[in-house]
Amino acid sequence: MVHKKTYPPSPPLKQIKGGEIPSEAYLQRQARHRHVIDIYEVIDTDEHYVYVMEKTDVCKDLFDVIHDRDSLGRPLTEREARRYFAQILQANINCEETGVLHRDIKPENILVDMCTDEAKLINFALASEVQQNLSQDSEVRILLVCLVCDICK
Repeated sequence: MVHKKTYPPSPPLKQIKGGEIPSEAYLQRQARHRHVIDIYEVIDTDEHYVYVMEKTDVCKDLFDVIHDRDSLGRPLTEREARRYFAQILQANINCEETGVLHRDIKPENILVDMCTDEAKLINFALASEVQQNLSQDSEVRILLVCLVCDICK
């Protein structure tokens, strides 16, 4: 299934191979990962940019998942919260390793596939390119990877 997102033609643009695409689409493509929503195509119409992206049949943003579960008196368990956190942390580490800072991670920007129970990072509208040498952060990255490994147990 495919999800389409349209924008007016005024977002920040990135020059790519003689053409231009919105920075959001470029950065989202750069950050490809199993826990980042895939972007398949960017279509430039006269009035809008249309993003053709991955979409599961049954999904909710994490905010709605948390709200719905709380309303039923069954809040997320610590194990479930750790699982989602680990998945989004893996996505964020990948983003940074590919030169992308998401800059807007919040429950509303995390989709949960209700069939596979996997979380995916969405909405790169506020994302930017990493401005520093990533090798300076290697100790922090090693610590984060260790935390992810511990969380997944």
